[in-house]
Parts: sequence; C-alpha cells; structure tokens
Amino acid sequence: MPEPVAANTQWQYDYIPEYNLSEKVIGGYLKEIWGNYKYFVERKGDDFRFWVPRRLYKVCEDHLAIRPSTIIIILAQHEQQELLERRQPKK
Repeated sequence: MPEPVAANTQWQYDYIPEYNLSEKVIGGYLKEIWGNYKYFVERKGDDFRFWVPRRLYKVCEDHLAIRPSTIIIILAQHEQQELLERRQPKK
C-alpha cells in the first residue's frame, strides 16, 4: 500500500548512486512507496535524481526499518526480478 502524500507536501529532489540500475526500476520502486506520480527520474553523473515528497532515506528509516544504504540492494533485486520475468516464456 503506497504511503499517502498530503496535498500541501513540498516535494524535493533526492539522489541515489547509479549502480547500473535503470530509470524504470527506480521509478517502479518509487511508485510502490508513494503511488502513481511523476518522479522525474534521471541520471545525473554517477547518481539518479528523482522528485519525491520525502527523502528516500527517511522512508527507509521510518517505514522499512532498514539502513539507507540497503535501498540500493532492494532496487537491484527489483531489477533482477524484472529481468527474470522478461525471460519467462509468454503464455
């Protein structure tokens, strides 16, 4: 269930290291957290930048009870799962 976003929330840019992830995977993960918004995910040098209502590390600390660096592992697992699903024969 996505975290609710109040109408008066001031959105901000946040960053994570690139780590060979795709914009699609990062955007999909952000949608899981906050729902269907435009996150403006883009690569900036060695990082990805995206527009969010709260810093991603705060979500990790408050809701996921994990260390902020763990977000990279979660995103990598999402990308790996996506690749496996694409390789599955279509029914």
